[in-house]
Amino acid sequence: MIYAVDADTLPAAAILKFILRKKMIYDAHELMEESPEIQGKKFIQSFWESVQKIFVPFASCCITVGTEISKILEKKYKREFHVIRNVPQMEMHVSNPAFRKNIIWYQGAVNIGRGLEQMIISMKLLPDYEFHIAGDGDILESLILLTKENKLDDQIKFLGKCTPEMLRKESQKAKVGINLLSDQSLSYYLSLANKTFDYIAAGLPAIHMNFPEYQNLINKFQVGVTIPNLHSDHIVSAVRLIENNYNEYYENCLKAHDILNWKQEQIKWEKILIHDELLQS
Repeated sequence: MIYAVDADTLPAAAILKFILRKKMIYDAHELMEESPEIQGKKFIQSFWESVQKIFVPFASCCITVGTEISKILEKKYKREFHVIRNVPQMEMHVSNPAFRKNIIWYQGAVNIGRGLEQMIISMKLLPDYEFHIAGDGDILESLILLTKENKLDDQIKFLGKCTPEMLRKESQKAKVGINLLSDQSLSYYLSLANKTFDYIAAGLPAIHMNFPEYQNLINKFQVGVTIPNLHSDHIVSAVRLIENNYNEYYENCLKAHDILNWKQEQIKWEKILIHDELLQS
């Protein structure tokens, strides 16, 4: 079986499919042509869209991470895109709320459009909290400079790239997770980030944007709050709301993780593999 993750691997995967005479799965993690890094770059956007139009038909099975993205992909490429969420394994040990500190936690790529600049500025209004950033990316140096310019060195910690084990350990020390995104990218607007489920697994209530996938998740499981934009007053109010109802949000995370874990998602994935006769390919 050949497994292609996102459009940049599709051409090579399709070639291997024919050379090895194997079936190919296409896993679209995002709307690549709508990612913020190439917004406004019409040629590059058109290129990646063309790549998918050419090579998606060669896939034996197509999957993606969320319902909203699947609707767009199915309309564009006239193929069914099954939704398989990238949820973590069942977490057996989650730290007690009594051991949580006033830490706001972010894990993931340190790139444009992740609301990190706005979170740093908002820390001026949250003097009783620290903000820990676990990850690396294009804007890391500018965030470090922004922190120094605002004299927030004592509140903001840059942890760099972390191992999965370190992420699990450190995230369970925090009280609030963040997944703040710009609405300038359709890919972000329709996203369902992996960290969403990592936060839930860590018993970490989180602040998300009120974009479709996140709003649906919050409405169903009450594992955090959503905000309409990246203004500091909304961010601060969301932190305080979680703080004031922390035990309830924490318990909701534990209940949600009983459903949102790979053991449950794997059942759906195996049914797709059997239906599309992919297990032996």
